[in-house]
Amino acid sequence: MLKVVLLVSDELKQRYVAQEVSRVAKIPGIVIEKRYTPGYRWKNFLRSNNFSLLRITHSLILKGILSFYQRNYSRIMRDYFTHNGKPIPWIEGAEIIETQNINTPFVVEKVTRWEPDILAVFGTRIVKEELRNIPSLCSINVHTGLSPYYRGGESAFWCLY
Repeated sequence: MLKVVLLVSDELKQRYVAQEVSRVAKIPGIVIEKRYTPGYRWKNFLRSNNFSLLRITHSLILKGILSFYQRNYSRIMRDYFTHNGKPIPWIEGAEIIETQNINTPFVVEKVTRWEPDILAVFGTRIVKEELRNIPSLCSINVHTGLSPYYRGGESAFWCLY
């Protein structure tokens, strides 16, 4: 049976994908990137708007308009990717590592020890070459948009917008 290591963010859809992959492959470990803290989001928001009051105001208005869609998206995620109202659990028996950055030497060392055939990436930042080259067969990135045109975690939304 193939050994697949998952590099994911901690969202409901990633848990669902982990469960589905575990039906056809052994998952020795899952690395969960938890970089989206409130402080990170705020700093990134200011930086992406060049600290310009006009751009920040424009972005906040756009976020207000899009909040309706975000609420619907959140509801759909909860309805589809939960079991009896609770998040789908991570894979039983898989070692779980939480980190703020998947490209650290610690993560590279752990993934190397797990000796994966395939490295599956879904919902994280860009994976550096050192980590991508670990698996014996290949690394696969699940991305719902055409990179680099539709960037970010919800790139499918921008494809449809």
